[in-house]
Amino acid sequence: MHHVTIFSDRLFVPTHVAISHILFALSSMWNLKIYAREAIDSEIYPSLKPVLLTNEEDIKRAANESDLFHCYAGSGATLITETVQNVSKSKNIHFTISIDGTWLYQLVCRGPKSDKIEEFINSAHRIIVPTNSQMKIMTSMGIPSSRINVVRPGLPLEQYKSASPLFLRHEFRVCFVGRLTQRKNVMAAFKAFQLLHSSYPDSKFIAVGDGPEKNRLLHAIKESGLENHCVVLGLLSHDKMLRVLVDSSVLCCPAVVDERSTTSGLPFIVIESQAVGIPVVAVQTGGMAEGVVDGKTGFLTLTSDPQVLAENLLKLASDRNLLRAMSTTARSWVRENFDIRLSIQSLNRIFQSTIETPANNPPA
Repeated sequence: MHHVTIFSDRLFVPTHVAISHILFALSSMWNLKIYAREAIDSEIYPSLKPVLLTNEEDIKRAANESDLFHCYAGSGATLITETVQNVSKSKNIHFTISIDGTWLYQLVCRGPKSDKIEEFINSAHRIIVPTNSQMKIMTSMGIPSSRINVVRPGLPLEQYKSASPLFLRHEFRVCFVGRLTQRKNVMAAFKAFQLLHSSYPDSKFIAVGDGPEKNRLLHAIKESGLENHCVVLGLLSHDKMLRVLVDSSVLCCPAVVDERSTTSGLPFIVIESQAVGIPVVAVQTGGMAEGVVDGKTGFLTLTSDPQVLAENLLKLASDRNLLRAMSTTARSWVRENFDIRLSIQSLNRIFQSTIETPANNPPA
């Protein structure tokens, strides 16, 4: 059994649910060791114990018992990735990297870290992204498609129970899950709900998350006079968040549309929502169209205009047969396309083929 060492800036923060699922499954197939500069025990899999990364010597010691280094690169991971890259070269260790929309945006807009990120990508034997849209952006920048692999986020489907019949109740519940930030655009979700409520009074707005827009949201709710129809729950554990989601009618994801959004991936909550049978109304940014089938598992819009979002919410609120049909289709869609076993098979092939290639061979 080969030894694979995983590095990340932060594990396991709540947003790393997808990584938790994948690493737990991989731990039964590889001798896996996990390092993080900020280590938090996994809420979902307590047995995943990341080692706190304190200095470069930790990475050098890891090289003594590793066949492959894999980095989960994100907004704060430039420093750790540079060290991993240098050690992998000096110790002749295979090096693969998963990148997110933050790094991809830095490359596209030639941000302050773009030269360093480009160096990491050029030195990696394999680059992993979650969506085809991100792969297309990278190939348009001259990175050979032979070095890029798309691995979709996957779910252990047995952990995701379907929505109860209550989601078809007369009261229509609009749920927002995510950081309460301008980019996630929680205010657009609330404004869309306001418009929906004027046409469909038996509706409720539920926001799960925390962030800088929280006070603004609470103020808007108070000013609207809809306090009895809105709940801001703050940050919840993953289990509690899923219970709220299962008891909702629809997930609303009105992300901001701009240059940065074109490089974004596929929000994991969108897959989780459909897995439990909750349709999605979302703005088509980044890889969103690869996760939601417009008109079948939800509705996609090209704008975050609350009026457009509200029109789609009203379609579901006023037609329970449509809501039920989308719920059923959403669950089937996720089962067929986002089963974690597919993700694990893909990663396993990537790691295996990389290890079978001489580590001193330059990336093709």
